[in-house]
Amino acid sequence: MALFTVGAGGDAVPLPRQSSPVEVPNGAEIGQRPRDRMDVEIADLPATFPLPRKRRQDSTPRAYPASMQGKTIVIAGAAIVLAGCGGSSQTAVTLTSTLEITKTVTMTAPPPPSVPKTTMETDGTYRVGTDIVPGTYRSAGPSPEGASDCYWARLSSLNETHIIDSNISTGPQVVMIQPSDRAFLTHSCQPWQKAD
Repeated sequence: MALFTVGAGGDAVPLPRQSSPVEVPNGAEIGQRPRDRMDVEIADLPATFPLPRKRRQDSTPRAYPASMQGKTIVIAGAAIVLAGCGGSSQTAVTLTSTLEITKTVTMTAPPPPSVPKTTMETDGTYRVGTDIVPGTYRSAGPSPEGASDCYWARLSSLNETHIIDSNISTGPQVVMIQPSDRAFLTHSCQPWQKAD
């Protein structure tokens, strides 16, 4: 009959056959197995002898998924800190977050309202109260670059045909522009300057 012993890894390991008589320890009878040995006879084993299973390489208990292993320690540590380590005083945790946002906005400001002027330096139609102030204006006469004599007209609207008064001349000019005039038209004249 072959004798086996259970090895450290849980495997059945055969024992070598001894050719000399077996010594029986004190107090044991012949035919009994000594109590301090783990010898197993094949005849004594059931037909489906379950060998002990080997343990996994990572012997960490699987109470949590593998992705959570180690995180439970951090969570438990945070809970101890928040609980004040079991003391009687309360521990308050305050989290402060500062976020600085800088936003650059470029805006085009509307042009400042035009202030009515007291001079008219070029040919054109000038609105009374918006482009020029009412009053008495003087011109030295026709412009040297002009193709004709100095012409001016006071207008009741922005339409050049709505004339209140007008004049054309080769000499110096003087005109009284009223606050009720809507516009003043000048053509081929030297600059107009307010006299009063």
